[in-house]
Parts: sequence; structure tokens; C-alpha cells
Amino acid sequence: MSLASVEIDDESSVDIVVLSIGTASLRTSVAVAQGLGVPVEVAVQAIYRAPALLIRGVAAPLSRKLCATLSEAGLRVAIGDAPPPATLFDVAAHFTDPLSCSATAAALCRLTGMVEASVLEMLLTPPGVVLGGVSAATVDALRTALPQGVELMISEPMSARFQLVLDDSAAVIERGVHDELKSRGIVPLAARGVVATDLEHGVAQQIWQRFRRTGALRLVNQAFLRFSVVVGGPAAWTPEQAALLQARADIPAAALIHLAGSSFAVEDGLTLDASAQALAAYAAVGLDTTAELTTFRHHRLEIVRAADHAVLAAQLAAHGLSAPAATLPFTPPEALPETRARLVRALLEGAGAEVYLADADG
Repeated sequence: MSLASVEIDDESSVDIVVLSIGTASLRTSVAVAQGLGVPVEVAVQAIYRAPALLIRGVAAPLSRKLCATLSEAGLRVAIGDAPPPATLFDVAAHFTDPLSCSATAAALCRLTGMVEASVLEMLLTPPGVVLGGVSAATVDALRTALPQGVELMISEPMSARFQLVLDDSAAVIERGVHDELKSRGIVPLAARGVVATDLEHGVAQQIWQRFRRTGALRLVNQAFLRFSVVVGGPAAWTPEQAALLQARADIPAAALIHLAGSSFAVEDGLTLDASAQALAAYAAVGLDTTAELTTFRHHRLEIVRAADHAVLAAQLAAHGLSAPAATLPFTPPEALPETRARLVRALLEGAGAEVYLADADG
């Protein structure tokens, strides 16, 4: 309901509804709301879950002044009845350009009020979940604020499917997780790593809650996973196969001649649904393909050359990596999660280095 469309009797009292965080920062919005007597937790929940009731029972003559104050802070507000609860979503970020990480972190800092270092750590920790339990209005405001080079992944958790990921942990924790899965009729997929997949929210949440305090078991929304599609090349390509690889993977016909008989990734950064569609497309022309989970993959940097050795050393140190050897090539021993590895590689390349990523898991 827009402000202009509301006829207000001066003797009545009205409610003020926040429609979206708009262009405001959360910190400013909360400060303004506090100044108007709205508790912090009420203001934060209303803003993130907009449209939602912000202030109830405001005297009519005062309502427009309050709305003007809130609007000046960047919030989108209206006078009207409290809307029904909005559907809430979880949000993760996927970078098509890792150099947009810093600008993305800055935008999220403004929206959430968090410290930039904490936001950057969330972005670089797979699967890059940045917000939970927010409305579509908040997602739209975030999209508007973000730079190019980052994609938002949105999921309604109650209808989503989940994986359970068991990190390195004590043997007693590993046995406990496996026993819990088996008691529910779920056969563990591995000793560690992805131990269960395609679980409904309620079941996954119950298992995770039991082991939450150990910090070893992670609950991962499958909508936030990314995959690469790997093709096992035949001895010779059919015309249909060559045409599809050129169309989908942009592989020239001349290059395909040298790739016959080998396995290689044809598409990367695909969602679960997109990877399933890709597999079906390749299978339709008789190609043998598999989808490999890349979200939790780790890489090592292979530094072939650098324009300035001192700059290289400083960049590596800034990211907690070992100092480079006196001569190149050099591979720091530390393994990095995929997004962080891509970011460091891009920064090093920007400083004149030639860098490749090597799979540290295989």
C-alpha cells in the first residue's frame, strides 16, 4: 500500500509497515527505529522479513512524519495493515568473478551491519551462505546492491533437500554420526565428507542438531552446491557429439581432435539441476559423462612465474600461504577451498604472475 493512496482520519491510529530495506543500511535502519521506540530485535526481524509490521498504533497526524523519517534513512515503508508472514529464504553467493568478493562483502556489510572481515570469511567458506531466514524483498534489495560477478542462490529451506558433511573428527563422533544415520535407515555414503545426501529438511535438521556442538557435522542445502561435468571422450567424435560440445562447451572442432580418448571437464560451476540437464544433453548424443561436486574441492596454487618476487611473497603472506621458494615454479603446501583458491589466483595474476590450480583432493 503506498502512502499516497491512504486516507487517514486525524482521530485514528494506524500501523506502519516496512516493505523493504531498500537502500538503507541495517545499522542506520535500526538506529532510526530505536529512536522511534522500536526494540532492536523487532526492527531487525521486520526489516529482514519485509513486508512486516514495524510500528503499531501510531497517531494519524504523526504517522506521515515517521514514514518520512524512515524513508529518508532509505527504508521503503507504508501505512496499512500488517501483512501475512512472508515466505523466508536462505541465500548463498557464487562468484563468476572472484575479484568481486571485496565489493560483495562491502555490500553485505552495509545490509547486515557485520564486520567486513567476517562477511568475507562467510563468502569464502563453502558453500558461501550469507543470509538465512530473509524475505524476497530483502533478496531483491541485496541483488540490487551487489556488483557484477556474483550470483545469488536462493532456497526455501523447508522444501529443500540437504546433505550432511562430516569433517575430520574424533573416531567416537564418526561412529556416532554413522550409527545415527543407520538407525534412520540411511546408509552412510562415506566414512567422512558427504555422508548422506538428498535428505528432507526435518530429518537433516534433527541429525545435525544432535551433533551440532561437536562442530564436525555440517548441514548443506543442495541448492547451494556446484558441479562440473566431465566427459569421457570416445576414440572419435560423431558429428552430433562435436556439434554439442561446440555449442555447450565452446570447444572448437580443431581442439576436439586432440581431446579424443581423454576425460576432461566440459562445464563448470553448475547447480544440481543444471548439471542434471547437462548430463541428459550429453547422454542424448551418446557421450559418457559424470557430474563431480566442486563446492568443497580444495586446490593448491602452482606458481610458474612472477613479475615481482617481493610482490608475490607479500600476496602469499596476506593470504596465510607459505613464502615462495627462491626460484620458480613453486607450489605452496597449503590447500585452499575452491572460491578462496580462485580469488588468490586472480590476485596473483593481477600482479603479473602465471598461476594454475591443482586439485588437492585427488
